[in-house]
Amino acid sequence: MHSAVSGNVWCTRAVVPTVRKLRSLRPFVLQANPEGRRHSCFGHVLMLHWVWRPRRDYGDTQGNSLCFCLIKAKMPQNCIMKPLKQNTFLLYRCISSLSAETPSGLALSSPEHIILGSLLGDGSLRINKNYKNARFSFRHASKQKEYFFWKRDQLKAKYSAKSGLDCKDWWEQTPSKGEFGKHPKFRYQSRACPELTMLHAYTHKNGLLKIRRKWLNMLTAQSLAIWWCDDGSLVKNTQQGVFCTDSFSLKDLEVLDRYMKKVWGISTKVRPHRISNAPSAAPEKDPKSSSVTQYRLWIDSRQDLEKFLRLILPHIPVLSMVYKTTLLFNDPELQQRWISEMASSLSQFSKQEIENVVAERKATLKNFRSQTKTENDIVQPKI
Repeated sequence: MHSAVSGNVWCTRAVVPTVRKLRSLRPFVLQANPEGRRHSCFGHVLMLHWVWRPRRDYGDTQGNSLCFCLIKAKMPQNCIMKPLKQNTFLLYRCISSLSAETPSGLALSSPEHIILGSLLGDGSLRINKNYKNARFSFRHASKQKEYFFWKRDQLKAKYSAKSGLDCKDWWEQTPSKGEFGKHPKFRYQSRACPELTMLHAYTHKNGLLKIRRKWLNMLTAQSLAIWWCDDGSLVKNTQQGVFCTDSFSLKDLEVLDRYMKKVWGISTKVRPHRISNAPSAAPEKDPKSSSVTQYRLWIDSRQDLEKFLRLILPHIPVLSMVYKTTLLFNDPELQQRWISEMASSLSQFSKQEIENVVAERKATLKNFRSQTKTENDIVQPKI
């Protein structure tokens, strides 16, 4: 039982077949505050707390029916009553317990959305030896310095400051021998705190990150933008995108693939990526070869890629990350149209700055094509 749950102020609800009423359920969580306003917690709307009761057991509900709680929370009845049928839901009675499956002590805000997105990318939650609480850390190359310090600034007030003092929460690292990349890297590490321990318990199993829908459902468009800035990229000379999910297993990628389709309506594909002598958290080694098969999540179609980029564009935090959203076209009209869409969503940057980013990326790819492909080899979008 969570310590935050006390008194008859919590409730749960769900549409469940009557035959499943005795099974373990993961209800939709609601909480009431004195003003009756609703707010979010771990991706859910919070309002009141109930417990499941069979429909035949109407005794002594003390007025705490579904309708009563809707009125108490100032919600229209049709938002819940309309989709329900009399033979498919249960009545409830107030109690002061809450399933451990439902995190309740931490209301998600922008820092937590950033952390969740980073867990899919370059971030990690870890409980160090001799500590009872978790720390969040991430690392970026020096060329991503602007992005690194933006992310650090978003987390600083809540997870870095201690007793009103500004502690040293980042430092520069020199790549060790055999490590990928030659440039210095910046590392951030938060303080250990109970809020991060709750996130760790919800996203990890046996100390390892576990990709599960119950916490993927807490991701927001901002979380997806952080994931893309960390590990996403546009494929050169094509209208495709890819997430470098090399540390995830095939099973993890299948969960992410279904999640993207179901929740965001974006079709993705899981494809193998074979490299030699590559360390990975979840490699699948071919016994007939010395190489390791890893997996990446691809966005193949231009329509799905544009839909995804439109979703995350308003949450791209710094100018140095804008290049990851710059689709390139040979047709000047199509190119200008996409630049206008970017300028509309990225209001913090001027259109001239965005045009400069597009021009720089085109110049880079033009040099690349001169070595491998001709200008006409770029995939032309269909109108």
